[in-house]
Amino acid sequence: MNGNYRETPEIFKSYAPKIFKKNFLSAFRNYTYSSAGMEAFTRELYKDKTLRDVREDLRVIVPTLDITLSAPRIFTNIIT
Repeated sequence: MNGNYRETPEIFKSYAPKIFKKNFLSAFRNYTYSSAGMEAFTRELYKDKTLRDVREDLRVIVPTLDITLSAPRIFTNIIT
């Protein structure tokens, strides 16, 4: 992607079938989709960047779900 986030919708469309692919075992678990598709998508989109690479004047909050604990987890670059 080379940092061109205008491409994000197109890349997301190409990864959507992988991200939202139903897992056979999902009927027996608390979650429906495997994280593998989303992990591949975010690797393609952000490469090796982390929240530390975000400009200091931008505030980012990323809500997630820890499927192991079935609990919410928040990632942020906001220091309080």
